[in-house]
Amino acid sequence: MFVLTMPLMSFAVFYKIQLSFLAGFFGLLVFGLRYLGGKERISPLLPWPLIAFLAVVVASAPMSLVIFSGDFMGETPLFKSAKQILQLAFMIGMFVWIRSLVDSIPRLQLVTKYLYISTIVVCLYGFYQFFGVLRGWPLSAGFENPAFPRDISAPGFLLAGSGGGFYDIPRIYSTASEPGFFANFLLLPLSISLASVMSRNGLTRGSTFLEYWVVGLTSTVLILTFSRAGYVAAVVSLLVILFSSSVWRERRRRLPWGLAVAGMAMAGGLMAGNFLTASSDEDKGLGNYVSEMFERASDPLETSTFGRLNADAAALGMFRDHPILGVGIGNFGFLYDHYAPTPQIDIWPSAQSLYLGLLAECGVLGLLTFLSLLVWAVRKGRQAMDRFGRDSYPGVVTIGLIASLIAIQFQFLFIYALNFTQVWFNLALLGAVWQMSGAGQKPSVSRNLAVSPK
Repeated sequence: MFVLTMPLMSFAVFYKIQLSFLAGFFGLLVFGLRYLGGKERISPLLPWPLIAFLAVVVASAPMSLVIFSGDFMGETPLFKSAKQILQLAFMIGMFVWIRSLVDSIPRLQLVTKYLYISTIVVCLYGFYQFFGVLRGWPLSAGFENPAFPRDISAPGFLLAGSGGGFYDIPRIYSTASEPGFFANFLLLPLSISLASVMSRNGLTRGSTFLEYWVVGLTSTVLILTFSRAGYVAAVVSLLVILFSSSVWRERRRRLPWGLAVAGMAMAGGLMAGNFLTASSDEDKGLGNYVSEMFERASDPLETSTFGRLNADAAALGMFRDHPILGVGIGNFGFLYDHYAPTPQIDIWPSAQSLYLGLLAECGVLGLLTFLSLLVWAVRKGRQAMDRFGRDSYPGVVTIGLIASLIAIQFQFLFIYALNFTQVWFNLALLGAVWQMSGAGQKPSVSRNLAVSPK
């Protein structure tokens, strides 16, 4: 479980073996052995929306043979589609493995504990990266992702300025391949720990000391990722927690407490971020950097914004020409030059929105089945939350899981990432708590009650 929660980017190409893929492969193997031994059944663990989504993804793969021939980044379209399907199969293997293993409250607590431990580890490495990337410390530049190759011996991601230059302020991305992806991972532990703090119900009975540490640490590191979408997604998570927990619904007198906790967490993160960025030569505070970062997003001619709009326009063009099954999973990069308004500006291997990317690669069927999977997960989470009670520890964790899933998917409006480990980990835990709650069990009827009197 510790391996599963480490954000070692699971969407990278398959020939670079990564721990998340090994975990997914192991999950498939273990589940297969349990199934063959009669100890497991497929139907409760694989919901129909997931089966339908996988079927659409597989059906979209032959489109790559019909539409395009050639290669992109040294790969052929069919090989790219097959690789994407295999990666998705590994994530599904991890999904069913977690759902079959997390079947009790102690195991749910154990998984949450490992999630917190891995979060602390990668956040501490993020701090090492923040201080060491400009000083040339060993391994401070992170780890190479072959899907987005770059010179890892050079300084990592620096905060961009409005004039096209960069400040001497590193953006933390830890073991991920870029800051926005790391911010996406942080939403999971941040949401669960924040829900625990606001409800005063933590891993240790009567204490939320660990959760306070996780909230403070993840808030600070999330700020130092300087991810615009990550910031807004964190606010979305906070709002979902407020409106889902008993703080808002049942005990409004505790609402000031919940808001105070969230305010303290944000204030602590801002103070820490402001202190850490004060070492820059520029006479600016953290607020100035953040406001300038959002101002750049409003400029359509800014390099990052323009490239994203270019990629999204290409995705819409692909969907317009191939609306049912798209151009084939993973094949966006092959057709980018044909659909981008200005393809000479940059090369994008994927759309800059998961939903536009699914429309382009898997058509309307792919998007609808994926959205149905998200709706399934939220519905099962709400049922589990009502069965356990919103103040119980499983109920609190479920609130955090729902909040993180919604926040992560909100950030996916601006990034394309189908095979992130934390997403499938989140979906699997929501399915697991639903099973644990007994919401899916049909009440048994005694045969004696079924006998009608003569």
